This record gives sequence, C-alpha cells and structure tokens, in this order.
Amino acid sequence: MLGAGAVIALAISPVFMLLLGLVLAAVNPAESASTLADYFSLLPTMPIHGLIPGVPLAVVYAALLSLLARQGWDAIGVALLIGVAIGLVLEIVFIAIATPEAGTSLGAWDLSRYFFQLLLPFAGASALMCAIYWRMVIRHQRLARLAAKQAADAIRTME
Repeated sequence: MLGAGAVIALAISPVFMLLLGLVLAAVNPAESASTLADYFSLLPTMPIHGLIPGVPLAVVYAALLSLLARQGWDAIGVALLIGVAIGLVLEIVFIAIATPEAGTSLGAWDLSRYFFQLLLPFAGASALMCAIYWRMVIRHQRLARLAAKQAADAIRTME
C-alpha cells in the first residue's frame, strides 16, 4: 500500500504536466513548441515538486478506494469514476483560486473555455492515478478475499 502511494505521489505531477502540454499543443499549435520544450525540460524535477500535492492526493485516493472496496465496490470502473470526480473537484478549486480578482474577472465564455482546457489534465491524471492504485492494491485484496471465500466454501462442502 505504501509503495502504491509513493508511485502515485511521484507520478501525478509528470502525468498532469504531460496531459496539460498535449492539450495546450492541440489548442494552440503555434505556441506549443516552446511550451512543450519548457515542460519537458522540467520533467526530471517534476516528481519532487509534485510531492506537495501528490502525497495528500495519494492518501485521499487510498482512503476512498479502500473504503469502497470494503463495501464491495472494488471494480476498475469505480476507481476511474472516483478519479474523475476528484479531478473535477480539484479543477474547480484551482479555477476558483487562479481566476483574476473581481475587477478583472473573466467572462463566462473565457471561463468555460479555460475549464474545458483543464478538464483532461485534471480528470485524466486523477483517474489514471486511481487506476494505478486500484491495480497495485485493491485488485490484490479482492483476489485474496475471493480466494479466502472459495477456501471457506470448499471446507464447508467437505464437512
């Protein structure tokens, strides 16, 4: 469980920045070359800088997915939906913090365009990290639980 949390905490920043760079390249190809060069030059240090948001996110992913797994909701689809939902919440918080002050606020069109440009990086990175945690931890717990249930059923059958 700790290994999966460490992988998530170290991987979320590079994955997020890669998705953000791809979205920016798709939206504005003329300026994307310099932007992508900047992103890729920062790639070696991104895991270290990404620990600040990555560690709390790894704890939230682990807590939610483990709680849902105990309730029997331990499928990959559930993990992806949880990741997308957390990504949307993070994006809304980020936009609320990053928007200019009230005197120079963005219009509704600019705000919605900004929201949809950041939708893939936030939701995609979060969903991918939840899927990684599900694969590394929750799936093995589910398989162990099913094996224990089959063993108990076999013992009951023999009695």
